[in-house]
Amino acid sequence: MANDSTKLFADIDRFAPGNLSAISHIPLVFTSAHNEVYYYWEKSGIKDGLLIHVDRHDDLSDGAPLSYGTSDYYLDLQILNFIAPGFHYGIVDEAIWMNPYSDEPSWITYLGKNKSSIKTVVRDNQITWDYSTDFLYQLNGNPMKLDRVYDKELQFILDIDLDAFLLSDRDNRPIDLSGYKRRIDKTIDALRYVRDSDYDIKRPDLITVTSSQYPICYVPPDRIDQVYGYLQSRLIGIY
Repeated sequence: MANDSTKLFADIDRFAPGNLSAISHIPLVFTSAHNEVYYYWEKSGIKDGLLIHVDRHDDLSDGAPLSYGTSDYYLDLQILNFIAPGFHYGIVDEAIWMNPYSDEPSWITYLGKNKSSIKTVVRDNQITWDYSTDFLYQLNGNPMKLDRVYDKELQFILDIDLDAFLLSDRDNRPIDLSGYKRRIDKTIDALRYVRDSDYDIKRPDLITVTSSQYPICYVPPDRIDQVYGYLQSRLIGIY
């Protein structure tokens, strides 16, 4: 897709979940449930790409059903298992998980020992991880370790759950409201180390963002616009 929103705008249908816009010609999708982003991953045409998953949760559960090629396959997925089909069907084959809500050294996790080390298998007609391969191999909290020049041709999905920046309690009240800007800034600072040359930050081919409103409400509904607005401003600044 090469950072061009034209193709994705043309291919979506009127029943597509969420809203599609763009930042500097990068398609930007905003959904209410995290499994809905898979619709756009599939439509993007991205193959063997890099996934940077920014989320309070890893969403690495397996047991996802197989796809039968329909555009509403995302409805068969759950908010905790939509990443496994992304690997299984070749949309991505490398991933980094960032959890800025955590102050632990492992807030950045590189999945797998190296590119293509994460594999899936089919068991009982469900997509599961092949746990015989290296999984969650490298744990580190130093963004400098992301300092790597990626191939310019490598496609890149930036996937963000707003619960990485602001969680709600059981009464939908924010947990640590004052810290959401700090967590967004922390993420943007880390993304600066993902580059496609010695000097240029690597731009995503697709940005997907979810507000995590159902089936479980993880983000206070009355704070979505506040958090998403600040995130957009920082994404515009970096890309």
